[in-house]
Parts: sequence; C-alpha cells; structure tokens
Amino acid sequence: MIKIYDATNALEAHLILDKLEHAGLSGQVNGEYLQGGVGELQAIGIVQVMIDEDDYQQGLDVIKEWESSGHTHSEIQSSSQSSSRSTLISIILLSVVAITVIAGTLASLNS
Repeated sequence: MIKIYDATNALEAHLILDKLEHAGLSGQVNGEYLQGGVGELQAIGIVQVMIDEDDYQQGLDVIKEWESSGHTHSEIQSSSQSSSRSTLISIILLSVVAITVIAGTLASLNS
C-alpha cells in the first residue's frame, strides 16, 4: 500500500476512504488512533489514507474530483470542531447536574 492522502483528522480520512471505496478502490486509514497522543494540537500528517499501488492514479482522480466539488479541509475542520463543542457542552451540563445531586444529597444528610 502507498500513501495517497494526508488527512487533517480521522473524520476527513474516512470521508476520503469512503469516496475511494465507492469508486471500487480498496484502501485503509493509518494513524487515526495516534491523534489522541498529541492532545489538542493539530496533528497534520499523522492520519493518512493508504491505497493499493495499482489503484494510485485512479485514487488521485477520485480525490481531485471530490476536492473540485467544493469540499475543503476547513469544511471538515469546522464539522469536527462543532462536534467537539457539543461534547464539551454535554460534559459541562453533566457536571452541573452531578454537583447539584451531590449537594442535595449532602444537604439531606446534614438535616
């Protein structure tokens, strides 16, 4: 297998891989689990889409067609960031509920 695409994140890599597979090409995503090791820093070049060497040129054509249809790295990035914001908001809300429940329980125990 040979690298055909450096993805910004795992979401983008799987979108590209899906496009390649719909074109009848086989590939795989490498490095998607390494993203967590760098924390909040952008890990450009860690997540890669790999493809069979025989399918390389056809794969490039599929990717160029996808990019020319107006899809960009920033579009994928903003989708990923909005998902991260939703997760953060959920964590904050759960924390507030947990603190409220604990405070109520402690207050009833002290009464």
